[in-house]
Amino acid sequence: MKVDWVVPAEAFVADSRGAMTVVGFNQNTLVVDKLQVPVKGAFLAQVSEGEGDNWSAGDRIAFQALVKDPDGSVLFVQDGSGSLGERLDDGRPMLINLSVDYQVAVSKYGQYELCVEARVGDKGSARGSCAVWVQAAA
Repeated sequence: MKVDWVVPAEAFVADSRGAMTVVGFNQNTLVVDKLQVPVKGAFLAQVSEGEGDNWSAGDRIAFQALVKDPDGSVLFVQDGSGSLGERLDDGRPMLINLSVDYQVAVSKYGQYELCVEARVGDKGSARGSCAVWVQAAA
């Protein structure tokens, strides 16, 4: 099991097919005039089956999404879960896309971390993250 990628965004929407439309894809720098400003954002992650994992349709996936400040303090936590769908017959590994909306108060300049931790029953777990920087306006 692995987290293939975690990507920041301004927002996202799903269409009737479940396909994601992303607004402000990979916006990883936030320029602020002052600190203690509320920030609303989103991030997307893809979690996939690794070689030998043997996921099955109906397996439960549990995840936790976190936003951490430059000191590692957790500013936001969201827990979620779902069931895996049917396996395609073409040999591709199963995967699931996760989407997270968050709102935090930015109180420090520096590197923030958007994290995803996922587990499929007793079949393994994985963690992935990406960085978002907060800097002062010039």
